[in-house]
Amino acid sequence: MIAPYSCLLRAATLLTLAARLSLAQQPVTQLAFKEYLANNADSAVTLFRIAARQRPSDASLHAWLAEAALRSGNPADALQPADDALRLDPCNAQAHLVRASLFMPRYAPRGRADNDSTWAHLIEAVNCDSSDGNAWSYVWKYAIIRQDSAAESRALRALVATGFLTRPQITYAGWVLRSLPPRAVLLTGGDLDTYAPLAAQVAMGVRPDVAVVNIVMLNASWYSRPTLARHALRYDARLAVDSTGTDAQKIVTWLRQEAVTGALGRPVAFALTAPIDTTARDSALQLAGPYWLVVRPGVARTDSAKVAESLRNADALDWRGPAVAWSDRSSFHRLYEPQPALIVSRVALLDNALGAQRDRDLARSRDEWMSIFLRRAGIDWLTTNRTLEAFRASRSK
Repeated sequence: MIAPYSCLLRAATLLTLAARLSLAQQPVTQLAFKEYLANNADSAVTLFRIAARQRPSDASLHAWLAEAALRSGNPADALQPADDALRLDPCNAQAHLVRASLFMPRYAPRGRADNDSTWAHLIEAVNCDSSDGNAWSYVWKYAIIRQDSAAESRALRALVATGFLTRPQITYAGWVLRSLPPRAVLLTGGDLDTYAPLAAQVAMGVRPDVAVVNIVMLNASWYSRPTLARHALRYDARLAVDSTGTDAQKIVTWLRQEAVTGALGRPVAFALTAPIDTTARDSALQLAGPYWLVVRPGVARTDSAKVAESLRNADALDWRGPAVAWSDRSSFHRLYEPQPALIVSRVALLDNALGAQRDRDLARSRDEWMSIFLRRAGIDWLTTNRTLEAFRASRSK
C-alpha cells in the first residue's frame, strides 16, 4: 500500500530536520525558533514538539508549540499544548493568546466561536505580560468589536510604550500624517501601517483630524460601520453588502467618487503601502508626498513641490532602528515589512518616474541626498545601492 502524500511529506520533513540537527549541532529549541521566524511553521511544530518532550516542565516551549501549530493551520493541534502551558504557568501570556485565537471565527469549529471567551483570554494575556505587543494588537481589534473606545486607546498606547511599534514605524507614521491635507481620509492596507498612525494620533496627539481607515478590514462590518460613523463618513452600509458580506471595494470606490465631486467634504489619500484599484475611470491618483491623493482625471500625476517639501521634512527626522520589533512574533512582518526609510526613498523614486520634464540638476542632487539619507538611516550598503540604481533607472526613462 502506498503511503499517503501527507505522510511522505511529513517523513521527508523529519529527515530534513534530522539532517540539520546532526550537521548544525544546534539545540533543538534554537532551530525551532529559526524555523518559526522563517515562516516554516510545519518544521517549527516538529522541532518544538521534540523540545517540549525533552523539557516537559517548560511552559514556554508548550506555548511556542501551540502558537506554531496555530500558524501552520492546525488549530486542533494547538489546544493541548496551550492547555499544558497554562497548567504549568497559569499566567503564560503567549498561551492565553493562543487560547484567545482558538475562540476566533477563523480557528474555532463551526458554531464554537465566542468573542467573550476571546476577550477574556486577551485580557489575561496583557494582564500577565503587559509588554506583549502581540496580544495588545488583538486587544485593539476586539475592543472595536466590543465598541470599547477606552480599550482601543489603551491598546494603541501600549503598542508604543512596549516598543512593539518601532521608532522608524512611528517616525514614518508621523511624517505621513503631518504631510496630509487637513481632515484627510488616509486609506491603509496592512497591520503596521494602520497601527502606527493610529497610535501616533492617540499616544502623541499627531494630526487627530485625519481619519485612518484600513481597506482590508472594511470587509468586516464590525469594523466598517463604527469606523465610518466615527469619522462622519455617512455611507449607506446597505450598498456595501453582497452575498459574501461587506464589500470593501465598494466603500473605497464611493470614497473616491465623493472626494472628486466634493460631496465628501474632505480629501482622500492612499498610503503607499495600500492596495489600489488602478482601473477606476472617474478619479485619478496624484503623488503629493508620502501618499497618493485622489484627484480628478487629467491632473498631473505628481505634485513635485509637495514631494520636495515632504522629503525635506523627512531629512530632519531620525529613521534609525529596526523595521520590526524583536518581540513581534509575526513571521510575515519579519520577512516582508519594509524599512520605513526605504519607503521614503520610494517617494523620491516615484516622483522621478512620474515627472516627465524632470530637472536633471535636481535629479542628480536628489540622487546624492538619497545616498546620504539611507546610510544615515542605517540601511545596508547593498540595499542602498540597489535603491540608487532603481532611482537612476527611473531618471533615465
